[in-house]
Amino acid sequence: MPTAARKSSLRRSRRLVPLAFALFLFVTAALPGSDLARSKLADVEPTAYSEPPVVRSRNGVLSVTFAPHEGSAIINGERWSGTKTFTDTFPGPTLKVDPGDTIRIKLINKLDEDTNLHFHGFRASPAGLADNVLRMIAPAVTSKATAPRKSAEIVVHIPKNHEQGLFWYHPHHHGLVNGQVYAGLEGLIAVGDVLAQFRSLRHIEQRLIALQSPELGANNKLVPVSQADITKSTTLVNGHYQPTLTIRPGELQLWRIANVTNEAWYRLFLAGLKLHVIGEDGTPLARTWSTRTLLLPPGKRFEFFVRGPAHGAYKFESLPFDQGNVNFGARTILDLVSKGARVKPLPIPRVVSSEQADLIRDILNDRVARHRQMTFSSEDPLPQDFNGFKINEKLYNPQIVNERVKVGTTEEWLLRNTTPEDHPFHIHTNHFIVEKVNGKRVAIHGFEDTVQIPRQINGKAGTVLIRQRYRTFTGEAVFHCHILFHEDHGMMANIVFGPRAANASSVG
Repeated sequence: MPTAARKSSLRRSRRLVPLAFALFLFVTAALPGSDLARSKLADVEPTAYSEPPVVRSRNGVLSVTFAPHEGSAIINGERWSGTKTFTDTFPGPTLKVDPGDTIRIKLINKLDEDTNLHFHGFRASPAGLADNVLRMIAPAVTSKATAPRKSAEIVVHIPKNHEQGLFWYHPHHHGLVNGQVYAGLEGLIAVGDVLAQFRSLRHIEQRLIALQSPELGANNKLVPVSQADITKSTTLVNGHYQPTLTIRPGELQLWRIANVTNEAWYRLFLAGLKLHVIGEDGTPLARTWSTRTLLLPPGKRFEFFVRGPAHGAYKFESLPFDQGNVNFGARTILDLVSKGARVKPLPIPRVVSSEQADLIRDILNDRVARHRQMTFSSEDPLPQDFNGFKINEKLYNPQIVNERVKVGTTEEWLLRNTTPEDHPFHIHTNHFIVEKVNGKRVAIHGFEDTVQIPRQINGKAGTVLIRQRYRTFTGEAVFHCHILFHEDHGMMANIVFGPRAANASSVG
């Protein structure tokens, strides 16, 4: 929904929280929209955890036809209208590929608006037919209803040394991203086998979890994004409402989770159990690190081990999180049931990737070719057209190159946030290392492609210092806030990765 309306709604909700809580049980049945929808979903027989359909590469090539269109899809076992899907599934199918593979997509745009496709987190070419978000794919209209629709070809060559982990795909045509992702145009991509190097863990259960957050309205219809209120959204897991996932006491599972929502934030918590993280934003960590909570901004992914607790029922949930503009309350994501015979616990590896550790060390020792500063700001009050979200005081202009860098060089960027809300920063084509947050050094676990920039407090901007080496690919890409309403309304910039200098050493 428009940000001004979101802010107004939030102010009203904060004043009315005590009253709303007191009256909740009495008014639930009379509430329209998402409250009624959630009540209806809760009355449905609990669903077992399941995953989207899978499309796999064969002989080094993954071929699939996507036909994004408006219509309906099955959500939690029932048909809901108001969706936009690639293949009639909500979310889209999971693509499973290996490093060195080629993805070939025949895209037939059956929407009544432009679109394209982005491979979020991929270290691949941003040019031509590949991960090119500056490309426009128009509606494939025809003069005759029976005539075949025109299609566009998308071809992504995955490097042989590409990181193995969890990624995702979604449209990225500026101005239309928010509504297209919100309505269901997204899906997961699993590259390689993250457990292949751990012989004793190769056959453990891997759970792929895509988090979605539409507002489900009356009459089994999604509330349009222009009218949606994020505080009334319903969290879905692979298109299901609070599914039940099973585990055996002592069993080790790998949970691979992606926030594919347009603007929801999650603070993950599993009944106080430790989450043993081995991957972040599609890249393996140098070493495993353990935590009881994980912040998952829009666009971000984590991969972590879960150890089966004692027999019983547990909640995998999102704890309350105040983003500044939206105060997200506690939400149940799924129910975990531990049952069956106890299994002998498998050891959790400490070292994940020595190659990543070496690369981190090398980049931290690189000469910094340039220091840049990126300030994320917004106009207050926002203008009527809502185009008030800026980077370095500029609204996004697809015709302007904002930054030029050279492949083979390393730079440090200071990301500054002068707004009263947190922003998830995301850059295409190259991952980065987070060195400092609000001026304080932080533990470096691995590379990231999406990071929270803390909001301004008491007039002091929130800051994140990142370091990135531009590793392989040339071409034009973008960086932006991954709250998609903000991206669509100006908080994005173009970056050109220029050719490697003649005397530069080779980097991976």
